[in-house]
Amino acid sequence: MEKYEYNQTTTVLRHRNGIKAYKILNIHDNHLIFQLWLNSDEQGTLAVSILERYEVGQYVDMQVIRTSKTSYQVKLIGTTPKAFIPSDGRNIAI
Repeated sequence: MEKYEYNQTTTVLRHRNGIKAYKILNIHDNHLIFQLWLNSDEQGTLAVSILERYEVGQYVDMQVIRTSKTSYQVKLIGTTPKAFIPSDGRNIAI
């Protein structure tokens, strides 16, 4: 069983900490590519050091915080627990 951070384990904690499950749309070089916002096709990228842990179509938990109109910060939390992976295959699960 994979170890999860405490703030990933319940719906309330996920919402309170701004954690969402993002589907990996592509992997290019050492970057994960994902849909950035719910109502947009804009994509975000995140550099990772151990690329072997990830594959296209997998969900990962991240905190994405808009810092200005044109920039954002992303924090990778870890692999999404199975209970929070959407059954309909959408790109972002809230």
